[in-house]
Amino acid sequence: MDKFRIWYQLYIDVCNQKYNSCLDGLQTNIGTEKNSLEKLIDFRMNSDMSRKSEFDDKIKQKNDQIIEIEEKIEKLSSVREEMDTRLSKLNSDKVYKKLRNHPKIEKIEINNNELNVITKKLKLKGHNIGHFKFTFDPTNNRLFIRNLEYVVEGALDHWHVKNGDPCLADWKPVLWRYIDTFQIFFFIDTLIHYLLLAQGTHHAYKSFDEWIKLFETKPEIKKTENDRSSNTIVIQEDYTTTTAGWHTGTTVATTGYYYWGTGTAA
Repeated sequence: MDKFRIWYQLYIDVCNQKYNSCLDGLQTNIGTEKNSLEKLIDFRMNSDMSRKSEFDDKIKQKNDQIIEIEEKIEKLSSVREEMDTRLSKLNSDKVYKKLRNHPKIEKIEINNNELNVITKKLKLKGHNIGHFKFTFDPTNNRLFIRNLEYVVEGALDHWHVKNGDPCLADWKPVLWRYIDTFQIFFFIDTLIHYLLLAQGTHHAYKSFDEWIKLFETKPEIKKTENDRSSNTIVIQEDYTTTTAGWHTGTTVATTGYYYWGTGTAA
C-alpha cells in the first residue's frame, strides 16, 4: 500500500499540473484575443462609421471567441471545485481499498510510475475471455491492455485490443474525464466494462464470434510471460484537438487537460 500512496500522490500532482497548464493556456489566450479585439475596434473607430465595414464582422467574431473562452474558464472553475471536493473525501488508502475490493480485480501492483491492475478471469455471454493486465502511466497518459491468458493470432488480446493497443473510440471521452479529475477507480472500472461490453463489430479487429472461437481453441500455453509493455498508446491528446476537452488553440505536450461533462465537445 505504501507504493500505491506514492503513486497516487504522483497521479494527483500530474492532474493538478495538467489543470494549471490548461487554465494558464486559456488565460493567455483570452488576453491575446482581447488585445486583438481592441485593435479591431480602434481600426473601426478610425474608419467611416456611417458605412458597413469588414471590421464589424471581425469584431463580432472576436467577441464570440472571447465569450467562448470565458465560458470554458468558468466551467473549469466548477470542475476544480468538484476535484477538490472529491480529493477531500478520497485519500490514497480509500482508493486502494476500493480497487482491491472490486469483484473483478485480482491484484494491484506499482512499477515506478506505472499502475498495474490485474483482473480476475472475465466472462462474456458465458465465455471466458481471459484475465487482463491494465498498465497506466499518468506521467505520459499511456494505457496498455494485455491478455494474460492467450493472445489470438499473436496480436489480438481482445477483439478490440491489438498488441496491447485498445481501440477506445467513443470510450475515450469518458476515460479522459475520469483520468483528469481524480477518478482512477472509475477509470479502471470503465476499462473492465469496456472489455465486457465491446461486443459489436464497429471498430473491432475481429467480430466477437470469430475472436472467441480462436481463443477457445488455443493451444496449450507454456507458463511464460511475454511482456509487451513497451507497446503502449496515448489515450489522450493535447487540448488543441477538436474532439474533446478544453480547446485553447495552444499546442502543449500529450499531457493536456480534458473534461467531458456535457456529452458534447467542451
